[in-house]
Amino acid sequence: MKNFVMSEMFDGILLATIISVVSFKLKFLTKSGAVGTFILAVIIYTVGGWKTTFPILSFFILSSLLSKIGKKQKSDAQSVFEKTGQRDIIQVFANGGIATIITLVMFATNEINQFYIYYLSTIAAVTADTWGTEIGILSKKQPRLITTLKITVVGTSGAVSLNGLLGGIIGAGVIAIVGNYFQPLTYYEIIGIVISGLIASLVDSILGATIQSQYSCSICNKITERKIHCANNTTLLSGIPFINNDFVNILCAVAGIVVSIIYFSF
Repeated sequence: MKNFVMSEMFDGILLATIISVVSFKLKFLTKSGAVGTFILAVIIYTVGGWKTTFPILSFFILSSLLSKIGKKQKSDAQSVFEKTGQRDIIQVFANGGIATIITLVMFATNEINQFYIYYLSTIAAVTADTWGTEIGILSKKQPRLITTLKITVVGTSGAVSLNGLLGGIIGAGVIAIVGNYFQPLTYYEIIGIVISGLIASLVDSILGATIQSQYSCSICNKITERKIHCANNTTLLSGIPFINNDFVNILCAVAGIVVSIIYFSF
């Protein structure tokens, strides 16, 4: 048993090193992001093998590639985001930290089948949120604020669009399909994972429109997530100062599990 664990850890370290280095070279990650990815990848692979590694790896690779599509079209909207482009360690932990905890709980309790569905649900949540944003920004129609349904500017926290919602559903569906390869799922379970991902992404949007900190730039008059914009300090316009996009992403990941637990309790 000890030799098996050591072998898995060695394989995990090797895999994590390859993923981190290649992702850094491709500018998917910052240096700190590469370190964070290495840590999570070692834990997830050592504990769960490919069953837990492949779904979250699919999220990371496909989302990173998706972020590169339509860069010119996205540039104006992304100028208001707190963070864009390469993921740093906080973003990595915000998107993958809850999934890592579920991986540890899953094998500590030996409740593999049920917790694996929760695991897929939390990854489906962050995937739906990420894909919804990346695809929604490319929409030619102006989005609407989820809390009021009023038309708003592309890139506004809490903004939703039909394209974004469809993108979120597709993203969550991809995670469910990938998970099905390693543990056969029923249609009910697949639908539950997709619904969990979609609803969690909507929760993310609601939090983004209400409690996430948003600032006003006195130079360009844009509403932004950044404390500094146009090389000047911005003014808090709404939300709670310490609740930024990373914090909301963590809550989105948690929401994926909560919705999944509720769904599968019936």
